[in-house]
Amino acid sequence: MNYLMTLLASALGSCALGSPDGEVPVLTPEVFIETARADSTAFILDVRRPGEFAEGHLEGAQLLDWLDQPAFIEGIKHFDKKRTYYL
Repeated sequence: MNYLMTLLASALGSCALGSPDGEVPVLTPEVFIETARADSTAFILDVRRPGEFAEGHLEGAQLLDWLDQPAFIEGIKHFDKKRTYYL
């Protein structure tokens, strides 16, 4: 997961991920859902395998399989730096 955060940080450039010091907060499931629902810029990104995503995912989540590195890298190039990404 650390690799994923590094890759996302690189893709988002100077955008701080989560907090002013660049730390990525780890949220409980309940806080995650509450925070994402309250965030008008929220983008829920599901980074699991397609089969796992098909078995169930959060409403509105978009799939971007981080184990498919070429597709993942291409996908994060299109991130909007004005949005907040919840993984």
